[in-house]
Amino acid sequence: MDNIFEYMVSVYLNGNISAFGELYKELNRKDRREFITYLFSEVAPIHIQEIILATI
Repeated sequence: MDNIFEYMVSVYLNGNISAFGELYKELNRKDRREFITYLFSEVAPIHIQEIILATI
């Protein structure tokens, strides 16, 4: 995948929650904010809340 955010969403949606958590922890503060912005612009609303809750 060319886009790490797209990859992270794919990992989460495929049920690899712990791998998603590790990837998220690797992001710096700015990239974490960009990831949340990416979620709101590119991910189906049904998954946004679920993914955000997995980041906290």
